[in-house]
Amino acid sequence: MAGPRVDDAGAIDLRSADLASALPPIRVENAGVGVGRLAAAARSWTTVGGLKHQVLLAVRGYACPPIRRARCAGRARWVDRLPAGLRERFELNGGVVEPLRIELGSGGFPTPGYVHVDADRLARHVEHIAPASALPFADGTVAELLAIHILEHVHASVLLPTLAEWRRVLRPGGYAQIHVPDASTVFAAYLDQTPEIKWTLLIPIFGKTSHARDGRPDALDLERHHVIYDFALLERVLLDAGFARVEDVSDQVTDRHTEQWRADGLLSRMSLVVRAHAG
Repeated sequence: MAGPRVDDAGAIDLRSADLASALPPIRVENAGVGVGRLAAAARSWTTVGGLKHQVLLAVRGYACPPIRRARCAGRARWVDRLPAGLRERFELNGGVVEPLRIELGSGGFPTPGYVHVDADRLARHVEHIAPASALPFADGTVAELLAIHILEHVHASVLLPTLAEWRRVLRPGGYAQIHVPDASTVFAAYLDQTPEIKWTLLIPIFGKTSHARDGRPDALDLERHHVIYDFALLERVLLDAGFARVEDVSDQVTDRHTEQWRADGLLSRMSLVVRAHAG
């Protein structure tokens, strides 16, 4: 397979690679590595172990979302004739989603059976590239909206417009299922723990950009959450955004966040889960 061209400014043109002939140029920013060195290394296709993987990710993120959207709508049946391994590699295994169910911001953990919307083009199995505040769906067309640990990342200044956008796309009888860190369980556990464990329990409160969870303050990067909710606050903002009623289903529905923290013995339940009904 031919490698991609890299110009003197450091732009890697993935269209020059056989696998990605339909892709636009993607610029690789200088992140501590000299652009000239990066360009020279990229020209030697066989010596860059991660470059083929990056092309694979780019094909998934640029060429595949329109195909996945067509599959969700019952079109692009030609994909079924592709080898199973190829469909899996490019995440084209989805089927028709009817009635329309969408998941927002699933990142690397897409829930099967949903149309996935993410602002990150390289998110797994994404069908639509869009922010959570501007959804690419007509009014009243979505039966279910799923948002797992997304809302706490929305700044308070844009919270109500974002929730109103979620309400806009829901059809009558539809609902949004929203998972967020639960202030009532997290704060109680925090107050009851030793100082060493308190550092770890700051993660569900403030969020993090690293994967460290060893209780050391120098291992944490706490900066990602804007709001932490209990049921009363979450119900209030959802009603203010136009939802008809909100029910707490935390005892009926779990997620990977709760299961992980429970397995670590730190929280009996990490996630508050509500269903906000459109009416």
